[in-house]
Amino acid sequence: MGPLSGHRAAYRAALGQPAAALAQVGKPHVWGGNGPNSFDCSGLVQQAYRRAGIQLPRVAADQYAATTRIASGQLRRGDLILWSNSGRASGINHVAIYLGGGTYVETPKPGAHVRTAPLRSGYRPTHFGRP
Repeated sequence: MGPLSGHRAAYRAALGQPAAALAQVGKPHVWGGNGPNSFDCSGLVQQAYRRAGIQLPRVAADQYAATTRIASGQLRRGDLILWSNSGRASGINHVAIYLGGGTYVETPKPGAHVRTAPLRSGYRPTHFGRP
């Protein structure tokens, strides 16, 4: 269990935090971006949770370490979904916020913009966490 697992009231408050990330749709991805004008994936997640009163670390792998691990079938709006090329937590290289209904909000790569996207079979997250 992550260090934030006991904060149920804070998590309930964070259920509205996807709105903070969704408000950034269209802004550019910039490596190391923390907002307000540009973001990278972990910067978008960190800022959205900060607006909900929850402090998360800056780097995607550290954000995962600060969550309670869940299975993909347990996903709820506001959970983190993460990708690892190696399949191990130490290889996590991308994070997004699950919106529900098989969609998420992310900033995918330099040159792209904050967007919503569907979960798809060719690009499935490998890790799931609940702050």
